[in-house]
Amino acid sequence: MNGVAVLQIPQDHFGVVWAGSGPADEYEVGRHAARLVDRLFSRYISVTPLAFADVVDSATGDTAMLTEIGEALVERANHYGLAILNGENAILGDRITRQANVSATMIGMVPKDRAKVGLTIDAGQPVAVFDPRGKPIYLNSDGVGTKTELYERAGEEFMPLALEDSLAMKRDDSAKRAATVHVVADVVETRGSIPISALVLRAERLAGNSFAYLLHHEPMDDRLQGYAPNAPAYNISGTAVSTIDEEKLRNPPTPQPGDTLIAVTGPANPRSNGISSKRRIMTRVFGAEWHKDPRAAGLLGYLTTPSTMLYPLFHELAERNLASGYFHMSGGAFKGKLARPLAKYGLFANMEGIFPPNWQDYFFAGAQYAPAEVAYAQWPMGNDGFVTTAEPDEVIGMIRTRGHHARVVSKLEKATDGRTGIELVGVKGSNGQNVYYSGKAA
Repeated sequence: MNGVAVLQIPQDHFGVVWAGSGPADEYEVGRHAARLVDRLFSRYISVTPLAFADVVDSATGDTAMLTEIGEALVERANHYGLAILNGENAILGDRITRQANVSATMIGMVPKDRAKVGLTIDAGQPVAVFDPRGKPIYLNSDGVGTKTELYERAGEEFMPLALEDSLAMKRDDSAKRAATVHVVADVVETRGSIPISALVLRAERLAGNSFAYLLHHEPMDDRLQGYAPNAPAYNISGTAVSTIDEEKLRNPPTPQPGDTLIAVTGPANPRSNGISSKRRIMTRVFGAEWHKDPRAAGLLGYLTTPSTMLYPLFHELAERNLASGYFHMSGGAFKGKLARPLAKYGLFANMEGIFPPNWQDYFFAGAQYAPAEVAYAQWPMGNDGFVTTAEPDEVIGMIRTRGHHARVVSKLEKATDGRTGIELVGVKGSNGQNVYYSGKAA
């Protein structure tokens, strides 16, 4: 429906979720991906596997390599009669020492009257069981990207914080479709000494009674590279498993002309995008061991602040039918995650009074010699997300009740003379004019 791939499970069945990674000892990328599906399919003999969503964490994003992985996944999916519901490709540069590491989340089903008999689990890895109650099931995948290096540099006690970034990236994306998250399954790939037990404890606390949070640990050894040759390293990628109400699936959130655009923000943080460029800047300015330089302490504190989680707010707004659109500043920021979706709906926003950048944002933009049109296209610049609504007063009240800050920044307009996307009033680009993103392909 509406171009969204979903899965339906009979009402007398539970959904079952598990995850895994391609084997560390297989270096040929197609076989690495194929064996991933083999492993996932064979892991639970008391469950009927149905579909999966994959994550490709690659070094370069090479097209031929991605094609090889895709063909291998499709061949194995066809072999087992599985659907591939979604996927994610992340380019992690020298953090990945092989062409790519491929992981996936599998969903299956089990009759409700058999679920309590017990599920056969391989090697003690976790599994989650949930009741979709006959609603369509949606999967979306994402990861923390290279931000894990920042936590590695800060020390073991900071490493569990990456789970908050992982949840924000996936659950905030789920909320864009007014979906209700039941399970988040992450694969934690490691090299060297990583405090897995602390990550598991943190995952349990973050989930509480709201959803199930699975962590599948996969030692990857020389497939991962930390900031130094002998430094411990870890990577987190996975999938959120949600249900979507039939009515919201048929009529997804859609911004309308006249709706109010509201900026939302929380504590100063870089979210989990545009991190690779920030890592390069820190190394260039302070040296390879920059995290040990006292001058960089304030920047390290900022860089290791987890992303503001907008899902609880977005989900409540969706439940109360108060918002028409949800946007969070992940990869692509203002250009990719706000201007582009508004342009898709034929809308334009003349934005004024957005939250200003933090001092750290100014440091990174200056160190990169990045004009405003470049900075706002890759970084949040002090704004975690945006909401569109016809009920601004009520929505602003809810945002503030949840501890976030809110500002009205625009009224959406119907595009005229082909002018779509956003203009940032008062944010001057290299041409001396307000920064403008049409949201259209160049």
